[in-house]
Amino acid sequence: MGPLSKRIGKILERPQEFEQERDGVLARLVEVAGEIAHPRALSALYWLAPDGGSLDLAIVNQPAKEAGMPETFADTNKGRFLLAIARSTGEAAGDSASGRYVQDYAKDPDSKRIYMTDDCKTALFKPVRTGSTSHGLLVLQAQKAGHIPAGLEDDERLNSVVNLIGFMRQLQIPAARRRDVPGQSGDPVVQT
Repeated sequence: MGPLSKRIGKILERPQEFEQERDGVLARLVEVAGEIAHPRALSALYWLAPDGGSLDLAIVNQPAKEAGMPETFADTNKGRFLLAIARSTGEAAGDSASGRYVQDYAKDPDSKRIYMTDDCKTALFKPVRTGSTSHGLLVLQAQKAGHIPAGLEDDERLNSVVNLIGFMRQLQIPAARRRDVPGQSGDPVVQT
């Protein structure tokens, strides 16, 4: 994560390259989340649409790209289930702020409502938020039941990555640097 943290710092130094750099950092964070889950895990990031009515694919790692993750989850049975996870805050009964883990898709009581791709059998659906504001959903899936370990939804490394994804989503283009001293009234002092 060292090179990644340096890259995050450089985003603020070069506002003209902000969006490209931010997108690169987000792509790497999605890859890291997949690597934490399992070496061959599919990892995809979906942002909530502004109206909250759909999840739109933003970033995928290579295995997820090859599997063909759906572009959008909307108001369908499986879409509603994923939207509910993305919006979860942990405040309502049965609402898990840490996400929804699927040990074995075939044995899961919600299997009719859970989206799995490319013959995957295990998954973690992790909400992305800053504070109580929901931004999207990180989807991690692997081909064999149990390849994504139980308890990963509370893993500190994964939670750090998901928190950074939420932070990067909120990060704004820095304002142009001023050459005057902050807090000074009048014209800036120019040395000749």
